[in-house]
Amino acid sequence: MKAELGIYPKDRQILYKALPFQTPLLVDIHVSNICNFRCTYCMNSSPKDVYESSGLVREFMSWDTFEIMLKQLKEFPSKIKQISLDGIGEPTLNKELPEMVHALTSSGIAETVMVITNGSRLTHELSHKLVDAGLQVLRISLQGITAEKYMETSQARINWDEFYGNIKYFSEIKGSCKLKIKVADISLSESDEKKFYSLFGGICDAVAIEHIYDAFANIGKQYDISFIKTQKNRFGHDLRDISVCWFPFTRIDIRTDGTFANCCNTLFGFEKNIRECSIKNQWNGIEMNQMRIDLLRHNMSSYLPCQKCHIPVEVYHPEDIIDGHENEILERMKK
Repeated sequence: MKAELGIYPKDRQILYKALPFQTPLLVDIHVSNICNFRCTYCMNSSPKDVYESSGLVREFMSWDTFEIMLKQLKEFPSKIKQISLDGIGEPTLNKELPEMVHALTSSGIAETVMVITNGSRLTHELSHKLVDAGLQVLRISLQGITAEKYMETSQARINWDEFYGNIKYFSEIKGSCKLKIKVADISLSESDEKKFYSLFGGICDAVAIEHIYDAFANIGKQYDISFIKTQKNRFGHDLRDISVCWFPFTRIDIRTDGTFANCCNTLFGFEKNIRECSIKNQWNGIEMNQMRIDLLRHNMSSYLPCQKCHIPVEVYHPEDIIDGHENEILERMKK
């Protein structure tokens, strides 16, 4: 198998040694909240009232919003390590996706530009457009390796042979673009694991089987979604207590309407918009820095979503852990 195991970079820096950052490491741009799948563990499968109570709207990011955002991202003093085009939906449904990729790659504001997709719309034509646009990573999330499993997991009818053929075609024409594929563990039987590696290990740069957990508060409990119980997190690391979340120190999420925040939790409450406040000013501003200070001082009583959130435990890598280094980070922040 030529593909490496694990779709995340192996050369991760020790985060606490590098903080604070004047430029976010990661920017997630949600270009679509509309999806053609209804995966059982995703917000898109929840009832309308639950979805809307999160503040989400089923829409695409407009080109106008994208242009304002791009102009503001250029204001940061150094390159963003990675920009991802994704969403609480399927980004390839946004017809302007190739143009967005090209605008980002040609701007030079990021070391890596990545699209995260379910792969169902990856036609030969779209593959060429993405490669020609300069895309550096295409990451595909599978929901199984049979048409039957896609119907069970995502309520989606696919022609598996055509679906696989389109991915294989991208691997043949991708040039320097990296192709990374992961699959949810709840979508595979034990016998399917070997087949997954056989199908994709030879045509991808990286592959992974990842643990699915309840990323969206209460969906699993309220709607009887079955999650595999494990003592490991998504990436196979032992579950452990985490006192200091690193997300507000490292990333910005920009939603389809231009609202943004330093948290990936869709229920957090996105109060800032790129039309009201620049991303750079917010990132380096008093309000966001106060939240970071509160995190480092373990003073999160006023941040209700943080009290309920378990995402850091489920998605940490050892290099991300800030716990135990709070005082030295606070001292650097004072400077």
